[in-house]
Formats: sequence, structure tokens, C-alpha cells
Amino acid sequence: MGVKRLLFERCGWAAIALAAAAAVSSSSSSAEISSSSKILSLRNVGLAQLEEDKPKEARATFARLAELLPGEALPLANGAVAALRDKD
Repeated sequence: MGVKRLLFERCGWAAIALAAAAAVSSSSSSAEISSSSKILSLRNVGLAQLEEDKPKEARATFARLAELLPGEALPLANGAVAALRDKD
């Protein structure tokens, strides 16, 4: 098992945040930093919306996150959870 996979399984989104921070070097543009920040922000907002029993809003938030992270399964899975809570 790869180190990245092991790290993700043990730390989840914290591992993604660390990987994003590591990918953003001191010579990175502010656009890249802004993008990483937006990804983490959308994830946090979506999870908070689920916790606050706002599944429609959470579903829309996770859809925006999925657009920013094509190929990443977790935003789609979280969106599915929101759809189930919304009974859609």
C-alpha cells in the first residue's frame, strides 16, 4: 500500500489539506493558493450544511466541489449522502 493511500485512510481530508499545502510552494501564484483554500472551504461548508440538516444546500455545495475536483470520489459520495437525506 502506498504512503499516500495509507495517509489518506488514516487522516482523510487532513491528508488532502497537507498534500495541497505541500503542493503550493513559496513560488506558487496566489490563484493556486486561492483554489486550494476554496476547495477546503467548500468541503467544510458542505459538511456543516449536512450537520445543520440543510441537504439541498449541501448537495449544491458538493456539486461545486466535484467540479473543482474532477475524478475525486468524495465530493460525489458526500453529494449522494445529501441526496439521501433530502430523499431525492
